[in-house]
Amino acid sequence: MSNQLSDPLFTLIKSLNKAEKRNFSIYVGRLSQGPETKFLALFQMMEKQKKYDEGEIKKKLPIENMTQFANLKRHLFTQILISLRLIHTGKHIDLQIREQLDFARILYARGMYMQSLHLLEKIKSTAVANHQDVLHLEILEFQKLIETRHITRSRQVLNKMETLLEETARRSSITYSTSRLSNLTIQIHGWYIEKGHAINEETQEEVKTYFYEQLPKEMNAWQLTFFEKINLYQAFSWYHYILLDLPSAINQTRLWVNLFQANPNIQRQDPDLYLRGLYYLLTFLFLQKDLDEYSIYHRELNQFIENNEINFTFSSNLLAFQYSYLAVLNLCFLNKKYEDAKKWLEIKKEDLTRFSTYMDTHRVLLFHYKAAYINFVCGDHSKTLDELNLIIHQQHKFLRTDLHFNARFLHLLCHYELGNYDFSSSLLLSIQRTFASSNEITPIQRLMLKFVKTLINSPLSEKLGLLIKMKKEMNTFEKDIKELRSVAYLNFPIWLESRIIGCSMKDILD
Repeated sequence: MSNQLSDPLFTLIKSLNKAEKRNFSIYVGRLSQGPETKFLALFQMMEKQKKYDEGEIKKKLPIENMTQFANLKRHLFTQILISLRLIHTGKHIDLQIREQLDFARILYARGMYMQSLHLLEKIKSTAVANHQDVLHLEILEFQKLIETRHITRSRQVLNKMETLLEETARRSSITYSTSRLSNLTIQIHGWYIEKGHAINEETQEEVKTYFYEQLPKEMNAWQLTFFEKINLYQAFSWYHYILLDLPSAINQTRLWVNLFQANPNIQRQDPDLYLRGLYYLLTFLFLQKDLDEYSIYHRELNQFIENNEINFTFSSNLLAFQYSYLAVLNLCFLNKKYEDAKKWLEIKKEDLTRFSTYMDTHRVLLFHYKAAYINFVCGDHSKTLDELNLIIHQQHKFLRTDLHFNARFLHLLCHYELGNYDFSSSLLLSIQRTFASSNEITPIQRLMLKFVKTLINSPLSEKLGLLIKMKKEMNTFEKDIKELRSVAYLNFPIWLESRIIGCSMKDILD
């Protein structure tokens, strides 16, 4: 399962919508004939292909050698980007400011210094109003360049130069602070990817020391700009999540979401970051099992997508699909409507196939795991195995340890349910070998393996008594915050109860 198409140009062409393809054809029609006709022919051939086939293209397109073909592809790639920039500039304030900044440089290059300064002053207010701090600083530095090299008589205006220098110093400080805070977000996220949750006092002290050593000390929270605050909220969200302090993680992510809601213009300009905030808030609320607040923000997610998707980029649509897909499944887990989730999976099957090409492999595998678990809860073991096989047959480098373990363990439970006890024994040995030296699986996961091994090797007459004993022992872990994710994505205690009663997990959860 690949998450990338085989050729960047082919990937770009396949990401275009109908309006973008039509605009590109119109754009190319304005160019001169000759070589342009050849790259349009290449575009049309690649657009019709479902899978990239370079050999077929070379047969139909008159190409002398590979160098010419590579140059033609590069030229087509550039022209598509130019076409996209032309139609999307109006949707992105940073592109609009950059365009005006380019115009100012053109004016400057033609000796029209005053006109360039006038244009810079005009777009500076746009940058300020839209929190475009880096572009604002670039505008200020260009203004300073003109002032230092040419006679502009700006000093005749009271305090004009002093204001320019103070503004530059302030904006430079803000840009530096924003960069440090975004660095902190990346660093603490990287800590989580590398080490996971801090589940003992030693690692908790380690992450606290690491985080506060990297956190800028001289910040004044009341004077932070929009993106300084957003980066700070993101960093603290990850920090509290690593510590499994869900109430604090929820609070920080809620601040992130609320700040966007208080700035609807930035909400529209950067929908990806707002969608990300909503998704993380929903994820933390799901782990906290707060159905009421989850439902509120789930409606907000759906409403935002519905109201704004007409202006979404392909990237935004991709994120919206991923986040809304996972949010619906998690809602079904919370309200225990597994049959509804199963029907919804069938409805979205084609969309998942279409979008999965562009998605991170781990995210695609997570979708398949959730689908597998929903089918398992509903007692459909055949479909469960179909979904799990798509995960298990992946190279391990694509699998996060928790997902890898859960998929393998659910696979084992499926075969146990189907009565394949001999095969279950071999699967159990394989799992034990794979995770024997892993520090990333939790005590409850090791206990689950031990329980299933005992079940497989015990005679039928003893199984019920063992299941009851196991259920009592597992109950001691249910409120252990360190085992939160283990139970959230594979509810082994409920499976034990279903075996004791002799029904499906769905019957207990309903």
